[in-house]
Amino acid sequence: MRVSVFIRSLLSLLVVASPALLRAQFQQPTDEELKMTADPKAPGAAAVYLNIEQSTNDPFHDMNYYARIKVLTEKGKELATVQIPYLDNGDEITDIQARTIHTDGTVVPLVGKPADLLISKTVTKYGDFEVNKKVLTLPSVEVGSILEYRFQVRYSEYKVSSPTWEIQQPYFVHKAHYTFTPWKSFMRDSADSTGSYLLDARRRPLNMLLWWTQLPPGTELKRDGFGRFSLDLTDVPPAPQEEWMPPIRSLLYRVLFYYKYASNNQEFWAGETKLWSKDVDHFAEPTKAIHEAVNTLVAPTDSDLDKAKKLYKAVQALDNTDFSRKKSTSEMKPLKLKTAKRAEDTWTQKSGTSEDIALLYIAMLRAAGLTAYDMKLVNRKEGIFDNAYLNFDQLDDDVVILAIGGQEILLDPGEKMCPFQTLHWSHSGASGARQSPDAHYAATTPLQYYKPNSLVRIGDVNVDEHGTITGAFRFIMTGQEALRWR
Repeated sequence: MRVSVFIRSLLSLLVVASPALLRAQFQQPTDEELKMTADPKAPGAAAVYLNIEQSTNDPFHDMNYYARIKVLTEKGKELATVQIPYLDNGDEITDIQARTIHTDGTVVPLVGKPADLLISKTVTKYGDFEVNKKVLTLPSVEVGSILEYRFQVRYSEYKVSSPTWEIQQPYFVHKAHYTFTPWKSFMRDSADSTGSYLLDARRRPLNMLLWWTQLPPGTELKRDGFGRFSLDLTDVPPAPQEEWMPPIRSLLYRVLFYYKYASNNQEFWAGETKLWSKDVDHFAEPTKAIHEAVNTLVAPTDSDLDKAKKLYKAVQALDNTDFSRKKSTSEMKPLKLKTAKRAEDTWTQKSGTSEDIALLYIAMLRAAGLTAYDMKLVNRKEGIFDNAYLNFDQLDDDVVILAIGGQEILLDPGEKMCPFQTLHWSHSGASGARQSPDAHYAATTPLQYYKPNSLVRIGDVNVDEHGTITGAFRFIMTGQEALRWR
């Protein structure tokens, strides 16, 4: 009995460890790859991905990424700058290896320690959480070069990754291979599964492993007998880049994994929306400082609508860091600034994110005796709400619902310079979750009426006998075009 248990445990360990053991090694390029000047599978492409491999191993708390890229034009050289995403809460980027291979076969390796190679970072916001990106640059890149690199991101021992596989890249992909080894309690026939469990941020046990897929025809997400997932693809078209295209985030090929406590859509959204609403009410509580600020901004004789307009103007005047620049922790400390935990923090510091400003406005409206609610929605520039994807973080932005005289007015204080009673177009016809007097439920904002949006061009031009043109043009914009230019 003991021998069989040992063998079973050993096999489970090998299966769990295999992504790390079988990480992609650097490949010797073929003569065809070195001489390639264009790709018949991707006519006119500035570059193509020859290989992509991504392996995530939650029991070992790491993600390994490997890529080979052929640069075909000057524009394709932009791929020499590699952005590595991480969440910055204990994540560590390790084991960076990279090289540039010239058309004559000369190899130029990237030399240095990870701390020296990662020279900068940017921040991208996805819903309610932020993803940091550290950047490294491959050396000596020329048109015709092959770029090859790999890196590892190690997570905290108390954290799992729930990976997202972004199948479509900016350029054509010849071959891609993805694997995911879930946390051991979700592995099949794992000897280590007993007593091993995960908790979410609210200390709820995560008892479900779910996945959401949007894949090219003919491809299939596979799961082996031990519970490990894999996906192999060839000839993946690039992500579309066209003007006026629909929200591309919801249409691209990708796979999303996530651990959840809920067993169905209704249970999940009811529970998450209730908790979100509670957090909103806590942040937007009209404290003494908020009441004092409101008393200086509105008069008792003001109508409810005038109060709402004055408070809207006040919060719109604050520094919206989503449109200016969010300060780093090191910059905030000497200025005695902090991440806002209550609405009064945003008001005191005279700055905040779009969400902070929207919730501050709710707090001020409530302090003025008005009824106001938050609505969290998916930005239509980014995607479309999908209630089958059980992740509250898909909701991006906040708009405010003001109830006056039996009517509800939608307001967009977090959108800089957005006029009162106007929604940015990306927040109209958008779905998400909203607060209400007696419940919290899914809702969709109304579509915009087209007439408030106009563009008038006026020209006063003179042409003299020599063909010289003088004069002036005036462009008068209202609605969404004016908001974009502001």
